[in-house]
Amino acid sequence: MSDSADDTGATRVETMAVVASRALCDGEVCFVGIGVPSTAANLARATHAPGLVLIYESGCIGAKPTRLPLSIGDGELAETADVVVSVPEIFAYWLQPGRIGVGFLGGAQIDRFANLNSTVIGDYDEPTVRLPGAGGAPEIAGSCQSVIVMMRQSDRTFVDHLGFRTTVGFGDGPGERARLGLTGAGPTLVVTDLGILRPDAENCELTLTGGTVGERGDRTRRQFLGDDYVNRSATPADAFGAPFTELLNRYAWGDIWTRPGLDRPTRSAITVAMLVALGRSDELALHVRAARRNGLSVEQIREILLQTAIYCGVPAARNAFAVATDTLAQIDAEAGA
Repeated sequence: MSDSADDTGATRVETMAVVASRALCDGEVCFVGIGVPSTAANLARATHAPGLVLIYESGCIGAKPTRLPLSIGDGELAETADVVVSVPEIFAYWLQPGRIGVGFLGGAQIDRFANLNSTVIGDYDEPTVRLPGAGGAPEIAGSCQSVIVMMRQSDRTFVDHLGFRTTVGFGDGPGERARLGLTGAGPTLVVTDLGILRPDAENCELTLTGGTVGERGDRTRRQFLGDDYVNRSATPADAFGAPFTELLNRYAWGDIWTRPGLDRPTRSAITVAMLVALGRSDELALHVRAARRNGLSVEQIREILLQTAIYCGVPAARNAFAVATDTLAQIDAEAGA
């Protein structure tokens, strides 16, 4: 999904930084990473938390950069720090004994117990993608008094099962952190470009506590139909139809399509079959595209249409095959362009 500005003029990533900054308190000690976490921490220090103590992994304690640093080795951090110590001292004296109040983390994947993967996607020995690895993330998650996770939200980043558990959030659920001897509270806040999640007090599973169903629906709709289509169908000139778009985002894409009872390929298959039965050719073309984005193969779509020939009638299925054939040809042409 694009990082386009919203009605306030802020991009989604900028909004994430603002939300995370508001979770930081004046006088707190914060272990900062580069990127959006650094933006959030420095925004907090420049606004409501001037006494926020920023610690960077490179050994800079009490850094007060006048611009956002490019890396943990940026000279601006050392020049503005109260003191610069060695990396082993940062971890052995400051982090592991629990002297740091809050740490920032990110990753390629996160599961419902806030465990993170930053090692591999796929099989460890033959991964689809090999990632940078743990760095200091396990120590941050284990020893900081609390942890804020910042990630863009999608089906690829928020997963049922991690390809590799690099960093423990709450392990397999309640009691796991204590069993492993982890002293910190673990992730207390997950900030995404879609909403805010916090661990449930009883089962430790991440629960949406901020963001609206409509925002979630808009995100899902864009994942299925593509930014270009959604942007074309929601132009400022279409103010008359805006309430209808909001209704779709909230109830269709934000509620039904995101329910856990059926996976998305199954929901796509059901939707395609229903649209054939109703003779809705335009919507059918749209949802054939969505089905491919959702992981249904061309062969599976063909089988769905064959099934409809028996239960919805041959004329309906004939029209559906024509629509699907044109749509799949367009998808192939676009992929080859």
